[in-house]
Amino acid sequence: MRARSLVLRRIRADRLARLLTPWFRAGWTPADVLHALDYRPDGTAWGYTTAHHGEGRTWPS
Repeated sequence: MRARSLVLRRIRADRLARLLTPWFRAGWTPADVLHALDYRPDGTAWGYTTAHHGEGRTWPS
């Protein structure tokens, strides 16, 4: 999942596993989690996944 998501790459693998455990136990798939990170419940994309360089949400280093 970290290879497919810029957001998740910033989180160590062991920490990510702990954070995602409740969703996986609830029946979510990795694809479900990635979709939820990229899209709002109404289906529009979150700005940080579609913005061009210099636009949209920024992440602290």
